[in-house]
Amino acid sequence: EKTTFVLFLNKRDLFVEKVTQVPITVCPALKGYNGPMEFEPCVDFIMEEFYMKNKTRRDVHMHVTCATDQENVHVVFDTVKDTVVQASLKAAGLVP
Repeated sequence: EKTTFVLFLNKRDLFVEKVTQVPITVCPALKGYNGPMEFEPCVDFIMEEFYMKNKTRRDVHMHVTCATDQENVHVVFDTVKDTVVQASLKAAGLVP
């Protein structure tokens, strides 16, 4: 319960293309989506669905990534590293 959960939604570049060709509602878990078949609204819906299904008390951090985009990888890595350090400091009682 105290572990931070990090979810990487990888292959952003492929999803950007695919979401306009195949509706996300073909996936049974996403059949409730009724917005436009565009990248941002679809990703927002997927993230919200994940948050709603998370029944733990864990902090959840989600990142939409593209492993071939080096700048994106660096930004995400730095963000995750900061999250881990902050969680460790909090667990040690060094920060509120």
